[in-house]
Amino acid sequence: MPVTLRQLLRAAFEVYGEVTDAFVAYNGRSSRGFGYVTFKEDKAATKAVRAPRIRKRYIRQASAPSTLPHSSIVP
Repeated sequence: MPVTLRQLLRAAFEVYGEVTDAFVAYNGRSSRGFGYVTFKEDKAATKAVRAPRIRKRYIRQASAPSTLPHSSIVP
């Protein structure tokens, strides 16, 4: 079975902590070039965003949002 972009995204970020969700945006069958990762703990998200490997490969400076605790965005 082929590996999906969602699985690759999840695997890349799981080294920093437990990932509860990974989402890749698609336009039909093609990736739109962005996605989202949700961590169980805020510390893991901070660690991932600061990691040089993640910054170089996955984060575009112009469009990278700050990490927000899940509780601050979900009522």
